[in-house]
Amino acid sequence: MTNNVLIQLQGIVERSLKGIANLSKSFRKFFIETMVLYTTMTTRMNYTSMARCGKSSEGRFRSNFRKPFDWLGYNLKFIPEDASGHLTAIAIDPSYISRSRKKTPGLSYFWSGCANAAKRGLEILGIAFIDATEHTATHLKAVQTIKGRKRKGRIPKWVEEFDKRDLLTVNYLYAIYDILGEIRKLTHTVVADAYFANGPFANAIRGFGLHLVSRLHDNVCMRYIYEGEQKKVGRKKMYDGKVDINNLRPDVFHVEIGYDSEGRPVTLYVGEVWVNCLDMKVKVVVADLSEPGKKTQVRKIFFSTDTSLSGAEIFLVYRSRFLIEFQSDKGEYGNASHIPFY
Repeated sequence: MTNNVLIQLQGIVERSLKGIANLSKSFRKFFIETMVLYTTMTTRMNYTSMARCGKSSEGRFRSNFRKPFDWLGYNLKFIPEDASGHLTAIAIDPSYISRSRKKTPGLSYFWSGCANAAKRGLEILGIAFIDATEHTATHLKAVQTIKGRKRKGRIPKWVEEFDKRDLLTVNYLYAIYDILGEIRKLTHTVVADAYFANGPFANAIRGFGLHLVSRLHDNVCMRYIYEGEQKKVGRKKMYDGKVDINNLRPDVFHVEIGYDSEGRPVTLYVGEVWVNCLDMKVKVVVADLSEPGKKTQVRKIFFSTDTSLSGAEIFLVYRSRFLIEFQSDKGEYGNASHIPFY
């Protein structure tokens, strides 16, 4: 890395620190040095190696890393000011971190997507601001998942909908709830994977004044909403049959065109139906997608609790969810031509 690039990096970090209050001059210099080390070091990152490669002592690294820091306020400085009017969302994604030691706080069993199994280690919830129009992502915060964490104060009403099996989901919701004020200033949409496609989570997100965009499981039960004439006596008819995703009714679903990560057109079937697992009416997008490495197509189901979004916008927002994991210097998915949407 050339000196010019390092000077530019130091200038960017220094400008981003200006809006954060209660930071001493000494800590600002230390923070800039640390950011440069994270960018340039090729060895293992620990206090000893950082002291060896940097200008500060090992004791200074240890003492400063114990201090609290407003990471959310710092990362918000990197969001472009011209993002207003764009199609935006907050993406959340739990990530498993391998850890073999016994005394690390937060050690437990978490789901590892790579191993497709629950493994002992740590987990963090990544929260990022997604600009689907520009195909960019800005990470805002990473929150460690601590099972069984006790919180002070009154328990919010939305927690009552969850049973003991869903304590992980409650932790994720608390992470959103703690920065809800900042999220509302940025966007009113949260995008997450199919794990979060359940009624209690969707209701909690709506209770926050936000909307959820996610994907439904292939075997989900959906029903057409009855809109005909009702009987004068007795219970009103709510449903008009189950939805067969391979035989969609043209009077409910209309066709739109979306685009995948390579710019190829994707046929979208868009309609408003009742989803049993969500226990609510949502806008559903059934997309014909090509399986990676195969010529055959599969149908995947996406949804949004915000029925004002078009089918192409819902598909684009969910496709942009992968920006929280994969991003190149061009703002497109790094190595992403083969990334599926499920």
